[in-house]
Amino acid sequence: MQKHVIITGGSSGIGKGIADHYYKQGWQVLITGRNTEKLEQVKVQMPGINTLEYDSLKDSEQRIINFIKDNWDSSLDILVNNAGHVELGNLKDLNLTSMQNMY
Repeated sequence: MQKHVIITGGSSGIGKGIADHYYKQGWQVLITGRNTEKLEQVKVQMPGINTLEYDSLKDSEQRIINFIKDNWDSSLDILVNNAGHVELGNLKDLNLTSMQNMY
């Protein structure tokens, strides 16, 4: 039976490394990310991987749910919540909105 994993923030760094691990093990992998160019690069490096441009601050999780229903017969084995939001700058410029965006 085919296994399914979703890695949010999977187009670079640790998330991409996790995606690569499961991809090499023969799992069906969906990665999400905000950067279309990075997602396309991963597709070239890992043919057959599934990608979804997705920003957890702005987009509804319904798009991910629909992907699972439509492509994986509603089956999901592992969800890796790796996506993160970082606001770069000086500590003195940190405000409530910045903190809420990183939550």
